[in-house]
Amino acid sequence: MSCSKPISSFRLTSLLRSQKDPSLALQLFLNPNPNHPSVHPFRHSLCSYDLIITKLARAKMFPQMEDLLNQLHTQTRFPTPEPLLRYVIAAYARAGLPSRALRTFLSMPAPSLRSFNSLLHSLLACRDFASFTRLLPHLPRFCGPDACSYNILIHACSLTDDRDRAWKLFNEMLRRGVRPNQITFGTLINLLCKSPQLHLPQAFKVKEEMDRVFKIKPNVFVYTSLIKAVGEVGDFDSAVRLKDEMVRNNLKLDVVVYNTLVSGFLKGGKKDIGFRVLEEMKTGGVKPNSVTCNVLIGEFCREGKFEEAYRILNDGLEGVKPDVFGYNVVIGWLCEEGKWREADDLFRDMPRRQCVPDVVTYRTLFDGLCQCTQFEEAGLVLEEMIFKGYVPRSSRLNEFVGMVCKEGDFELLGKVLSSLVGGGFYCKDVWKTLVLLTLHSLLQKFTTSMARYIQYQADNGAQAVQIFDSWATELSPVDFEEFSLPYLKQIIDAVKKSHPNLPLILYASGSGGLLERLALTGVDVISLDWTVDMADGRRRLGPNIAVQGNVDPGVLFGSKEFITDRINDTVKKAGRGKHILNLGHGIKVGTPEENVAHFFEVAKSLRY
Repeated sequence: MSCSKPISSFRLTSLLRSQKDPSLALQLFLNPNPNHPSVHPFRHSLCSYDLIITKLARAKMFPQMEDLLNQLHTQTRFPTPEPLLRYVIAAYARAGLPSRALRTFLSMPAPSLRSFNSLLHSLLACRDFASFTRLLPHLPRFCGPDACSYNILIHACSLTDDRDRAWKLFNEMLRRGVRPNQITFGTLINLLCKSPQLHLPQAFKVKEEMDRVFKIKPNVFVYTSLIKAVGEVGDFDSAVRLKDEMVRNNLKLDVVVYNTLVSGFLKGGKKDIGFRVLEEMKTGGVKPNSVTCNVLIGEFCREGKFEEAYRILNDGLEGVKPDVFGYNVVIGWLCEEGKWREADDLFRDMPRRQCVPDVVTYRTLFDGLCQCTQFEEAGLVLEEMIFKGYVPRSSRLNEFVGMVCKEGDFELLGKVLSSLVGGGFYCKDVWKTLVLLTLHSLLQKFTTSMARYIQYQADNGAQAVQIFDSWATELSPVDFEEFSLPYLKQIIDAVKKSHPNLPLILYASGSGGLLERLALTGVDVISLDWTVDMADGRRRLGPNIAVQGNVDPGVLFGSKEFITDRINDTVKKAGRGKHILNLGHGIKVGTPEENVAHFFEVAKSLRY
């Protein structure tokens, strides 16, 4: 029986190249000859390392990839190729792992300028702008940063609207003798065009200087940025002049330029010119794209012509259908016009139309349903949204939770809570709002029920009612003013409105620090616990509020003479009138009954 030959290093390289499954490729790399055990370790070639590491990087199998990188560095005679590390840096960027990309770059013994640019590009892709700031001082380490380096750094400034830093970088380029190119000027002009009301003249000046001083002709991107900016400020004559200038300079007007022109004219109320440019686009052989469809959909929706917008959704333009952005625009405008049912129907119909809703779709519909006060439907959209891994806007979710609490729909609120917890959604501000609003809503329900219950007692013969706030002692004065005082006032106001002559007594345990706030409730009598000095309590409450209490319940475990002395002391400190003798709390377990009887006998014998 013949046995297959052992796999050689060269053969392994061929097998790795043809293996599509990265897990199987890794298994093959780690054990190429399972049927031929050897006392000597298998000698992998540098090519096989390169193949398996790139496969694992593409598959985002980073722990396994990092193990093999470490093995290549420590267990072989091969130096780790810099192009391979650049590939790893790019893979980390695609996965949104800028810190690992930076760590890989710093592991290079002598990184080249090309690797530095790869790192900058990766950080830019991950929007890790903080690392840019840390890297800027290290620019001189490399063999002179080139235009590519500066273009990436200036692009980062453009994304953060940091014009000052962008110009500093541009001036630094010139000082170092680095010649700017079309990308440099295009990025700077685009940055200026983001605030056309403020910086449009400067953008035109930069365009003029790039041609006159640097002998660099503006490209289509430069003209497109300027056309969009002049359209935003309503300078349509300049938009036409820029278009004509492009034609004179033999620059092809592509679909992006035409879309920018049409959008600017339509938004600026120049519909005739906008549709004329659209016809010019068609006759010029420029095929519309999904953005063209979206531009027209937006215009029809602004005019309330939803049938026209639906026509483009259904038929498209010259065989081109709008993308998800077009659907989002229609859904948003339908909700804006109060047509939430049509918006929801269109949303439900998107899969049949072979257009998958994205996070903006869900957010737009959720916001619209909240705006139309359709909370049940909004809750369903929110549940589906979180199930698909999309995150709602915190501000809108805050508003939604607040409105549901205000409506008192705790069943819906429970579903929302379940969805948020099930989806692992956590936002401190949202949860804070959710807890506070839920608590206040519950407190309001308790308040309404309590007021009605006291009114019921009065209707059935109650001659006085005592209200207990047993947990007031657990609240700070600030929290008491938010979570207790307003609701106590509501109860008392409601009862006094229907039964103005019913005496109301308020007892709040451990309330020595809250007496002045308790007086604001409008209650007739405030019951003091034994921790408050009666004379001090009487002084702080003033002459218009009666007091109750406040003999220490522990006194009833003492002698009858001691009990009598404490009763007399309390009555003396309370002064004449507006005092109800009582204990400062309930009777404790184990209190001798004869001492309780003595308390009552002494109380009955007192004369004010």
